[in-house]
Amino acid sequence: MKTALHSIAVMCLFLFFICPDTLHAAPSIRRQIDLALMGNQPLESVRAVSQFPRSQLIQEGIEVEANLAAGYDEVIHIRFDPALHFHGASTQEVILSFDNPYKNFHALVYGVFAGDLDSFVQHLALKPGTPANTHAIGKYNRPLSASTGCPITLGASPIDSTHFVFGTGWCNGDQ
Repeated sequence: MKTALHSIAVMCLFLFFICPDTLHAAPSIRRQIDLALMGNQPLESVRAVSQFPRSQLIQEGIEVEANLAAGYDEVIHIRFDPALHFHGASTQEVILSFDNPYKNFHALVYGVFAGDLDSFVQHLALKPGTPANTHAIGKYNRPLSASTGCPITLGASPIDSTHFVFGTGWCNGDQ
C-alpha cells in the first residue's frame, strides 16, 4: 500500500513539474464566451465554440445555431440554459453578427442582458460616449488599448429599465 501511494505521488509530481499543461483543463465553453465578451478574440472564440461537438455543448447547457455563411452574412447564436451569468448580469444568448437590430449599438459579439446597467457599467469601467458619435459601440464604451487606430472596444446600451445590450467590437471613435 505504501509503495502504491509513493508511486502515485511520484507520478503527480512528474506531471506537475514536467507536464504542467496536462493538469490544466481547457476553460469551460461558458468561460470561453466570457473571455470573448471581454474582447479576447471575440470572433474567433465564438466561431470555435460553434464547432464544438454537440455532445460537449449539451453538457454545459448550450445550443448553437449558425447559418454557415461567410463574411458579413455570418450569424452565430449561442443559447444558454441556464443563463450565462456575466459580471452581475445574465443573458440567454450571445450572438456573432455583423448587423444587429439595436439602434446606436455596433458590437459584433453581443448579448441582451438582464440586470442593473449602472452597476454593470461601473464594474467594467465603461465610460459614456459622445452622443454625436454614431460609430460608438454603445452608449457606454471602453477601448481595450490606447491605439489611435481601431481598438477592440467593449460597449453597452440600455434597452429598458432592466435590460441592456453589451458586447465587443471595433472602431468606437470614443478615445
